[in-house]
Amino acid sequence: MKWSLIFILPFLLIPIFAKAQHIQGQIIDAKTEKPIPFASVYFNHTTHGTGADENGRFQIKADTASTSLIFQAVGYRPKAVDVNCKEDTIINVSLSVNIRTLDAVTVIGEKKRLSRQYLSTFKNDFIGNPKNKLVRKCELLNPEALSFEFDQETQTLRAFADSTLHIRNHALGYDMDIKLTSFERAGVGQSAQYLFKYYSKFREIEWKAKSKKRSQALLEREKVYYGSSMHFFRALGSGTAEKEGFSVYRAQLVPNPNRPPDSILLHQTREVDQEIRRLRTQDGVRLKLLQAQNKKNNLLRKSAWPKVLVKAEKQPFSSASLLSDFQELRFTGYIVVHYVSPFSEIEKYAMITIPSGKSLLLLESGHLIGADLLEVNGDWAHMKAATFLPFDYTPPFFSELTP
Repeated sequence: MKWSLIFILPFLLIPIFAKAQHIQGQIIDAKTEKPIPFASVYFNHTTHGTGADENGRFQIKADTASTSLIFQAVGYRPKAVDVNCKEDTIINVSLSVNIRTLDAVTVIGEKKRLSRQYLSTFKNDFIGNPKNKLVRKCELLNPEALSFEFDQETQTLRAFADSTLHIRNHALGYDMDIKLTSFERAGVGQSAQYLFKYYSKFREIEWKAKSKKRSQALLEREKVYYGSSMHFFRALGSGTAEKEGFSVYRAQLVPNPNRPPDSILLHQTREVDQEIRRLRTQDGVRLKLLQAQNKKNNLLRKSAWPKVLVKAEKQPFSSASLLSDFQELRFTGYIVVHYVSPFSEIEKYAMITIPSGKSLLLLESGHLIGADLLEVNGDWAHMKAATFLPFDYTPPFFSELTP
């Protein structure tokens, strides 16, 4: 339990008598300038939100866990506004009509409607691989809100959701409202690359205080949190990364010596395909045909091998050197982050890099401004919607669920 005290110290620095800051204003239609009643207002990726009144006016308490305030109403495009959470602020926001919603006939003609194949691909990329038990307990409640467009020439899949997606995460005990602004998946198989942008709002699933499901959800949240990017950057900002189980190593990417070049694999695969076609026209060559098919399968396995490997230095360096005096994350090359839990068997690896000459601002909450510039591989890259935690999540100070 001594380690837990190290983690909670940064939060104890906030005076309990500090005056709460508020943000207020009005939401109007960008064209008519009339108030938009009952719009949703929430801090992005948190549990903190409210609603506008019948005159479009709102007031919300500032939340340092996120500086991005989202304004959303049915039939309108959502808008994100960066706000100063350290002082009282008045902002008036105008929302534009969502043309895609109003011109539904044209839109439907431009894209393919919901299909099992595309839906399965979307859920795998956005929610996670169903082989993961957490993913199997994460349910998309309104898949009919999605529609898809597939470009055969570029092998690019795009997903659209004109209404809010509702996801229930039974494992972590959260309901998530997802406003998808873009989803694009280019390529096929393991080489496919995907990019999605969204706004999200979290709500606790209402369970009884001593419910077994609630206790299990609290435990699963801790398992997801410890060793995650959220945990690392919070610890990095407070200067306790090493004490909390993290080690950082400089690394470089080197060619995989065991993987043949693509040109050789392609040439050998074509030769085997020709041999298989020839053998299929002959009698009494079943064994040779089987050997040729095995050879092709072996080539396919080799083509799936990574082209490069990560070579990390043997000795870690001080994580404090990753931050400037102004809390900017700035480094060159690749960094491997290794986490070993001080109190459980949890162990996680990740590799991060940012474009040369760029820096990311680290907030007090442990989140990054400009996080889309951060390239992530390893365990962190597998953290999709099924493992999302709200930005204002903090693990219990003294957990009943861990010794």
